[in-house]
Amino acid sequence: MDVFNLLAGICSIVGLFVSCFTASKVYKMSNVETGDNSTIQNGEKNIYVDGGGTSYSAGDQSTITTYHFTEQVEKEPPILEKSTYNIIPQEYDKYKEGVDGKTCNLLLIGESNNFRFISDFSDIESHPEINRWIGFAIKSLPMYDWRSFVKDDYCLEFSYIGTDNVGSMWIELTNKQLNKKVYKKCLNLSTDEKKFCLNLGEYKNRIDDWESIDEICFVFFPEECISYKGTAIIMDLVIKKDK
Repeated sequence: MDVFNLLAGICSIVGLFVSCFTASKVYKMSNVETGDNSTIQNGEKNIYVDGGGTSYSAGDQSTITTYHFTEQVEKEPPILEKSTYNIIPQEYDKYKEGVDGKTCNLLLIGESNNFRFISDFSDIESHPEINRWIGFAIKSLPMYDWRSFVKDDYCLEFSYIGTDNVGSMWIELTNKQLNKKVYKKCLNLSTDEKKFCLNLGEYKNRIDDWESIDEICFVFFPEECISYKGTAIIMDLVIKKDK
């Protein structure tokens, strides 16, 4: 009986030794966060985790395991402090496809939210099978997150008028993060002044599309303006509270 008790005691001591040895080999993964250049102890080696979550051994740049430490923080919509935001095209890009850049130019009317497009498509020949356009992307916006404008029922507004015989232009709103045009519409030009009003509150069911509005674009398609020339004038381009 004493022999069995002795063997049982020896087994207990061996088991305790093995447990302690095994525990020393376990990775200590605590306190590792995104952006830290942290060290994980692995018995005989140090495992380093860089800011991107990639780990490697000391003295060995070969990747062992990739850990992903992510924290999703929802961005709050901006707080609106005014009822009216003027949009002045101080910063804009001109872009084109399949047409000479000289066919259309943007001219500012002072330091204001009034400007004009002077177009000359008189030498353009019809090629309906080719995609051609020339446009202007206004980037100097009051803010790029428009969710508060949508939530609080603001409107994008301006008046417009055409001269001579250029018959149409398009307005487009672009979310580059989604690679998506969240709105586009053809505006028919005439010598009668017209009012454009886009009620942003109508897009509450798609409010996430409006988290990043990078530019307001005005675009001319030569195929719609063959042999035409003239001027399109934009007046009082604003985002304002719908009363």
